[in-house]
Amino acid sequence: MSGEREQALDALFAGRPDVLSVEDVAEVLNVTRTNVYAWLRDGVIPGYKLGTTWRVLRDELKATMATGANAQRPRIVSTHTEESKDS
Repeated sequence: MSGEREQALDALFAGRPDVLSVEDVAEVLNVTRTNVYAWLRDGVIPGYKLGTTWRVLRDELKATMATGANAQRPRIVSTHTEESKDS
C-alpha cells in the first residue's frame, strides 16, 4: 500500500472501534445503510452476519479498500458449450 493511501485510510478510520456496525461503515464511507447492506450481501466489502446483525472488522475493511482502489472487477464468462452427439 502506498504511503499516501495508507495515511488517508488511517485518517478516515481514526478513532473508530475495531468492530464497525453498518451505520458506522455508512458514515465512514458517506453512503446509505442500504448501500452497505448490498455491498455486504454481494461480498464487495468483508463482513460477518451474526443472527440478523452485520459486523465489519475495521482493519479488514481498510485492507479491502487499500487493495481494491479502482480495481476492475472480473467478469464471469460462461464456458458452457453444447457438445454435439454423433450417434
